[in-house]
Amino acid sequence: MTHGWEKEKVIGTDAVIPRSRQQLEIVKSIKKRFESPLFDIKQLVQADISDLELEVAKE
Repeated sequence: MTHGWEKEKVIGTDAVIPRSRQQLEIVKSIKKRFESPLFDIKQLVQADISDLELEVAKE
């Protein structure tokens, strides 16, 4: 990362790359965390819909 017209080096890649990798790993872990609960919610909604359809069919 540079600053100004003279392109004065403020932060080098040796500082940026490890932090970027760390942020990427955080995002990956968040994605994995939400995949399972979303799947569970989908199954619950489908089960509720199936129950409602069975009740309507019985009536």
